[in-house]
Amino acid sequence: MTKTIKSNIPEIDLHGYTAKNARAYLIEEIEKYRQQGINTVKVIHGFNRGTKIKDWLKNSKNIYITANVKDVFDDPTNPGISYISLL
Repeated sequence: MTKTIKSNIPEIDLHGYTAKNARAYLIEEIEKYRQQGINTVKVIHGFNRGTKIKDWLKNSKNIYITANVKDVFDDPTNPGISYISLL
């Protein structure tokens, strides 16, 4: 599910997706937002089972190349959320 929150940063909620499907969906959504000129996206991957996605975001060089990601950083108040800066 994708929605925009009050801060106007688009959210990509990956709850309910398998790790494989979450990765494909995330790359698709990132590309959509990048084409719209958006430079930051909030990714809700969850804390327990979402750590696979979080680890993939932080360690995969593929997402930096495929989706033109500049940086990935954690939400300091919620370990189930990461932010992605786009090129």
